[in-house]
Amino acid sequence: MSHTFWAGLVVWLSTLLVALCFYGRSRLQQPVHEAHERTSALAGSGLVR
Repeated sequence: MSHTFWAGLVVWLSTLLVALCFYGRSRLQQPVHEAHERTSALAGSGLVR
């Protein structure tokens, strides 16, 4: 296998790990539509800027 494959795999896994650290598994697993509605609701309440 080429080095490009392994480099891509490392980047993909690193990105996944960072997303899990910042957002958490439950937030990443919900559908995009629900995540957008939740963010909009929080923005309306003044919790998200």
